[in-house]
Amino acid sequence: MTLLLKSDKTIGEPASLSLKSVQTDKYNTVFAGHKSIVNFIDLPNTVADGTNIDDVFILGKQSSVLGAQGNITLNKGVSFVDNAADKSILLPEAWDLSKYKSGDNIVMCLWLKFPTLPAATRSIAGWRYSSAINWNITATSSVSLSIGVGSVQMNGAVPLVANESFLLSIHVRITSTGYDVVAFKNKEQGNASTGTGSIPIPTASSPRIGKIDGFSSAGFICHRAFLRKFDSSKTTAAAIISEEYDKFVVKL
Repeated sequence: MTLLLKSDKTIGEPASLSLKSVQTDKYNTVFAGHKSIVNFIDLPNTVADGTNIDDVFILGKQSSVLGAQGNITLNKGVSFVDNAADKSILLPEAWDLSKYKSGDNIVMCLWLKFPTLPAATRSIAGWRYSSAINWNITATSSVSLSIGVGSVQMNGAVPLVANESFLLSIHVRITSTGYDVVAFKNKEQGNASTGTGSIPIPTASSPRIGKIDGFSSAGFICHRAFLRKFDSSKTTAAAIISEEYDKFVVKL
């Protein structure tokens, strides 16, 4: 027998609920607004090569990706070797910014650390293929991070300091004519820019942390990353970022 319950009350999508952050499950069900969370800070150090971690897949062999398996506890994250050409963490489809519509607000946050500063342009995260840029983050020899979203390119958006664990955040607001992009380091707002038209859908690859497109990975550690769509009438990107920073900076 099936029992149907009817009500005149409706529950909005999880991203609109003003609740604390919770992980997605293996079916990508979203709880408390988070579309995707990658959290290595509290993982054991026995994660094997090729192991599924919720909606994330780790690629690479222990011999060539320092800390990808054996040193997660030590580094509180997954380590990438400078100039590695085939190592990445694949991200679920929520990280495709072309899926969002006018009025949507998305914040992407990554906890990063650079044991050594880059000597050339290297990849951190994103999704791009050839000239089609959905979003991307690259480290440059000018000792800073550059951020791209669609046609927006913000060079030198975030300064880098060796051995500093920091929170990099990108707020993207989709508008009727394009998208507004704002960068943050820790709690401080940095560069801001506006793009017009739609955010492109690359024809190959997928959103990822590590190597993207023709850029090999930088030598860095990713402690944690998440994407959240939020209701701007209930909270702000700055408030989400501030809460994230205060909660995790003490663990790093």
